[in-house]
Amino acid sequence: MSYKINTDDLPMERSLGIVWKTEMDTFDFDVQLADKPFTRRGVLSVVNNIFDPLGFIAPITVKGKMLFREFMSDGLN
Repeated sequence: MSYKINTDDLPMERSLGIVWKTEMDTFDFDVQLADKPFTRRGVLSVVNNIFDPLGFIAPITVKGKMLFREFMSDGLN
């Protein structure tokens, strides 16, 4: 399959929950932030729902895990 860079739309490649937009050469992540309650379970569910096997968004997920640890050390429910 061949593409003309100037005229054809380049495809998006999907693998393991990560979308690579070849035209812009960027990675996109789909994070579902449905109405989760701001509780231990809600925070933990959102943080652990992000699938990032290569660690591209690890700085963000680590902040979420640190927030969860802070909740637990403060004794918040």
